[in-house]
Amino acid sequence: MSGFSKILWRMAEVDQSPGVAQREALLGAMQRDGRAALDAVEQATREVIVDGPREVSKAAELMCFGAVLAHYRLCSLTDGLDACRADYDRAYRDYRRYEREFIDLASKTLDGG
Repeated sequence: MSGFSKILWRMAEVDQSPGVAQREALLGAMQRDGRAALDAVEQATREVIVDGPREVSKAAELMCFGAVLAHYRLCSLTDGLDACRADYDRAYRDYRRYEREFIDLASKTLDGG
């Protein structure tokens, strides 16, 4: 699980927080930490997107797009229970799928298969 995924995964902490103030504070921390982690995802994928094999490049591009969308959805949340939560959950699941697909494809490519 990448650093970005670990930040997004912290939503479980938000769900378990008893009060609105605690949920808002955790979301604020996730949003701040998520920006730095998103920058790391974008930097790490940039070279692969530009110079990697076509399939791996496309998978990296999807993963990066998924990370941007998940962070955008995270930043739209106020207390974690609002109407935007379903959009966030969907974006998080999509990002995790893109991440797994990229890692699997990159690993196979590096292994020569």
